[in-house]
Amino acid sequence: MSGSGVLLQQVINGLSLGAMYALLALVYGILELINFAHFNVFMVSSFVGMWALQSLGISGQGQVMTGLALAGALVFAFVVTMLAGGVLGVAIERLSLRPLRGVPGTAAMITTIGVSYILFNIILLTVGAG
Repeated sequence: MSGSGVLLQQVINGLSLGAMYALLALVYGILELINFAHFNVFMVSSFVGMWALQSLGISGQGQVMTGLALAGALVFAFVVTMLAGGVLGVAIERLSLRPLRGVPGTAAMITTIGVSYILFNIILLTVGAG
C-alpha cells in the first residue's frame, strides 16, 4: 500500500473513532450515563449487516455490482443493520439500564461494561476469533 493510501486509511480510522467518541459524549450529556456497550452494539450491527449481505449471496470481493442491484443491496443491508442496532439498544435499555435508573453510584456503568463483554463474547463464539 502506498504512503497516500496509508494516510487515507488512517484519516478514515480517525474520523470513525472520533464519531464513536462524539456519540459516547452525546449520550453521556443527555442521559448522564456512560454506556460502554455502545461500541459493541455497533460491532454486532456490523456483523448483522454482513450476514444480511451474505443472505443475498454477496460475500467477499468476487462479485462486482453496479446500478440498481448495488443500491438495492446497500439499502437492504442498511435497513437490516439499523433495525438490529435499534432493537439491541432498546433491549439493553429495557433489560439492564431501566431497572438501575434510580440507583446512585456506578452500578449502571458497571452493568454496561458487563453487557459489553456479553455482546463481545456472543460474537466471538458465533464467528470465531480468526
